Amino acid sequence: MGEVIRVSTKLLKPTQPDLLEDFWIHRPSLRKIICAYVRSRENEIPMPTARFYGGFYNILDGHKRSAVADLFLGECFLYLPDEPEDKITPDKMTGYAVQDKADLDWTNHLISSRWDEIIDDCILSECPYSMKNMRRPYDFLKDVESAKRYFKIED
Repeated sequence: MGEVIRVSTKLLKPTQPDLLEDFWIHRPSLRKIICAYVRSRENEIPMPTARFYGGFYNILDGHKRSAVADLFLGECFLYLPDEPEDKITPDKMTGYAVQDKADLDWTNHLISSRWDEIIDDCILSECPYSMKNMRRPYDFLKDVESAKRYFKIED
């Protein structure tokens, strides 16, 4: 069974090349995540999942959540599965936010499908080196005030 840990976002490694491949599809979920952090309710957002490899926590699922955690806090909770078959279930996440069934099924799919991919240096070479670098192409994610202004979120 995996474990939940809290880590510095400097130890997170993106495993996809772009944070918002199709911005207009991802915009609502990104706004929801930012709203939670602005209102200090980040515990209501399900945590990212990652695999420790090569000295980093390589993200399996939760790139947007990790990028926003990096922007606001510089740290986040992660679920670390022990193996690709280690699925997230609500009982494992007691005390933490849990995704709805469809999102949970997708996260579990990503755990198993990305498990071996993240140790492929060719795949990782196409990805940004850090969460800060992953946010860099998006001016509205350069700092907290820019994100709040862009999404029209007030404290």
